[in-house]
Amino acid sequence: MNITEFIHTQSLTAILCKCEQHKFTVRPTFSDITSILSEERKFFANIDNIFAREVLLCLDDIPVVAARSICLIDDDYWRKILNCGNQSLGSRLFDGKTQWQRSDFIIDYNNFLLEERFELSEHFIAVRTSIFEYKKHKLLLAECFLPSLKQFGFK
Repeated sequence: MNITEFIHTQSLTAILCKCEQHKFTVRPTFSDITSILSEERKFFANIDNIFAREVLLCLDDIPVVAARSICLIDDDYWRKILNCGNQSLGSRLFDGKTQWQRSDFIIDYNNFLLEERFELSEHFIAVRTSIFEYKKHKLLLAECFLPSLKQFGFK
């Protein structure tokens, strides 16, 4: 699979788990109430603090995707789903047990949305964002594709 196809796939977890010769893991880096990032305000207007979960998706312990999921502090629906430790969010979102609508992807090749949270290199491939909605509950998912993907055959 090439990188463009990977960036446009619905479940990154499903694809990374299929890399049988490599071990897929999720490395949680943060899960708590924190300040909203300026770039996130266009999705959550007039909010100063949110609940965030940040992880690195890894192949052979090498980060290939950095991800940040945010919801309102008092959103028990999404917080329950986000409270999954080192399990991937994708395995919960695409398990057939949750009901939601997902927006189209916003893909940006110059967006530094996650840079300050993950200390990312300026040489990332792309950042994609999407909104998951269930009734009035909203989750923003931002995923940053890292150059290390190339060493695992994503060209």
